Amino acid sequence: MYSISLQCPLEITTAREAARGVANGGYIGLSRWYAEETDANSHELYDFRVDTSSKSPPVVAQEIYDFITSNEPEVFIQ
Repeated sequence: MYSISLQCPLEITTAREAARGVANGGYIGLSRWYAEETDANSHELYDFRVDTSSKSPPVVAQEIYDFITSNEPEVFIQ
């Protein structure tokens, strides 16, 4: 099992949230809550980190795929 961190600055997630709007199934304020929760419970143990602020979902997915097909997991090795 891999430990992968998807990172994006709060300003960007908040702007994305506002752009989606409530009418499209969005939840205004959810990204702030999530950021606070993950900051409080975060750890630094990740096999791979990817910044999603300037990459499309397919690009992020490809980066993750490329990583896991060429690297063994290390964080959760027992």
